[in-house]
Amino acid sequence: MARERGNGGRRQARGNVAEPERSVAEHVRERQRFVAEREANRLARPEEQPQANLDHANRKLSGVSTTPRGMLIKKGAGSNHLSQEWCGPFSVARQMIAKREEARLEREAELDEAQGNHPLDQVMLDLANEQKRKAHPALQWKSRPNLTNGDSIYAKRQKRQDVKLNEQKIPSLFQLCTRFLVDNFDCVDALGNVDSSIRAAIAKELVGSNKLDAQAFHAIAEVGIEALELVDCSSITQEDLCDSLEKLLPSGLRFLVLDQCGRCFGPQAANLIVKARVKNLFALAIGGAYVLSDADAASLVRTLSSTLSSIEFKACPMLGKETASAISESYSSATSAKLLELTLEDLPLDAESIASLTAIPAAFQNIQSLGLRFVDGLTDQNVDEILRMSGPTLEALDLSGNHQLTDSILSSIRQNCSGLRSLSLEGLKQLSSEGLEALFLHVPGMALPPMLRRLNLANCDHEAVSDEVIQLATQAAIRRQGDTDVHVANMLGGLVFLNIQGSTRLTDIGLEHLVHACGDSLVEVNFSFCTTVTDKGLGYLVDKCGNQLSKVQIWGNAQLSDEFLDGHRRVDDPNVEVVGAWIKKSTSRSVR
Repeated sequence: MARERGNGGRRQARGNVAEPERSVAEHVRERQRFVAEREANRLARPEEQPQANLDHANRKLSGVSTTPRGMLIKKGAGSNHLSQEWCGPFSVARQMIAKREEARLEREAELDEAQGNHPLDQVMLDLANEQKRKAHPALQWKSRPNLTNGDSIYAKRQKRQDVKLNEQKIPSLFQLCTRFLVDNFDCVDALGNVDSSIRAAIAKELVGSNKLDAQAFHAIAEVGIEALELVDCSSITQEDLCDSLEKLLPSGLRFLVLDQCGRCFGPQAANLIVKARVKNLFALAIGGAYVLSDADAASLVRTLSSTLSSIEFKACPMLGKETASAISESYSSATSAKLLELTLEDLPLDAESIASLTAIPAAFQNIQSLGLRFVDGLTDQNVDEILRMSGPTLEALDLSGNHQLTDSILSSIRQNCSGLRSLSLEGLKQLSSEGLEALFLHVPGMALPPMLRRLNLANCDHEAVSDEVIQLATQAAIRRQGDTDVHVANMLGGLVFLNIQGSTRLTDIGLEHLVHACGDSLVEVNFSFCTTVTDKGLGYLVDKCGNQLSKVQIWGNAQLSDEFLDGHRRVDDPNVEVVGAWIKKSTSRSVR
């Protein structure tokens, strides 16, 4: 009995005493926390490589598994060293990121306290913003209310396409007649007394429809026409061309423009023109004639120099020094016609050929339009010599594609080309912003900057065209005197065409200068790949320019959104075309 009472008492005593909670050993918890923090650091900052390792890699001695899952630790009164819950590396990673943001905010708050705040700081900030808005009106531009806010991106794109094609839904009478003729051209024997521009449009439609065969060519090239213009005559044989030229040259052909010639224009056609001794051919433009030799081209120039005033050779790989010498020698003679237009594009002219071209200055003294595109042998010195000979009469200059040219040519243009109206320097990577500013900057006592109507600076160095360059170029284009009103100045001058594709220094400020100086004259602009312009700047330009603005190219500008595309005032106007719109929905208003 006593034994039972003793056993019962001991059981009762054991029942009254609470059993201790099962807890994880201290060193196991520390090792688990170490693993979790290491993995969390890897997840939160993947660019940093882990430095520390466990003290040992023996799985039997280690208190954790190789997979860092962690362990849930319940906070209790005795676990003071655990100030927060953690369940593994992902949770700890989130905690570390949150602490990093809190630390940043604390540092900013301490910095503000160190600098000190004044009660008038907000007032001064508002005043500065108001002055900025007055100085830059593009900041005040607001997109019109978007009535299609709930539409999908595809629906908005389709609506823009419908607006753009609206004018094509009902074709004009000229388009109907042209399509009808092209569809039934196998029944046409002759076009009769048709203007040369209409004849050229029909020939272009035939090329596009792949119907320009020998029969169609003879119908286009009728006896008595003044101009034979074909955009692609590669399907015409040299025999068919010679048969037509043999009849056209004596009957008064004055303009011969053949592009994409291929084997069409070769020695046989050149010899036929030379032997015909024509006395009325005014313009000759040959492109892509890869069988035309240097000697045959030189013979053409010498024979036709008495009447020929416009010469263009493009992508003819066999032309060289002999043709260049023939141009220089023939047009320095007193019996030759005045050379008004010369275009040499993509020809293998070396330094010796260029020297032959510029050997006699008298050949260039009357030239009005000069194009030297993609000429490998062209240097700054050659350009300076040519501009000295032709500068006073030159109105259009195209030096695109000559990557070897530098800022030196800009000084030559400024000094010698006071009457220049069109300038194309596309692809000249060595031009600088300073050189372009010097070209357009008005300095008393120096030659006036060119008063341009067309300016092409596309694909130059991405930092060459800046807001300052645009401001100076537009001011030079209108060249106002005294208190002349800006609208009157725009009627007298101003840029009509501007291409600055690829500029990363053009901002909305440059667009404001463009609108202020050339808003009443601008017809076409290209801002493709200008990644620093915003919706507000382009919206301001389209809204403030006159209705003569018909085309805006914005390829590669992913920063633009439907705030501009659906918000400018001419969205529903079929007379303006926005080319290259990205399919992007705006998430926030554009800011400068």
